[in-house]
This record gives sequence, structure tokens and C-alpha cells, in this order.
Amino acid sequence: MKAKKHRGFEKTLLYEGEDSIKAIVTSDNPDYKLLVMMERIEYEETAGLWQVVAYQVIDAKTAKEMTNGN
Repeated sequence: MKAKKHRGFEKTLLYEGEDSIKAIVTSDNPDYKLLVMMERIEYEETAGLWQVVAYQVIDAKTAKEMTNGN
């Protein structure tokens, strides 16, 4: 399954907290999406770097429910 598109990623961000966020990323298979969990890691002289800490393949119906049907 590929998530990267020609011009980047198509994603929906889900706010989790100040230092964590989830993103639902479209894939080349319309029936499935990727749920990507990221955390902001402190890094010198920056506001922090976002690092992927986990991901999961989810079905399109679940992804739609997580974004309140949007």
C-alpha cells in the first residue's frame, strides 16, 4: 500500500494534545487508510520535531467515523 502522492500526502489531522497528534493518510487503495500517531520531540533551538511513533492500517469507514463523517 502506498500513501505518498505525486504532490505529497493527503491527510486529515486529528488533534490529540499539545505534544501528540494523529493523522489519517489516504493510500492508493480507496478501501483503506493509514492512521499515523506522532509525538513532538524536543530539539535544540526549535519548537520540536514531529516523529512517527506508530501507525495502523484502518478501513475507510472507520476513518470517516474518526473525522465525524467529514
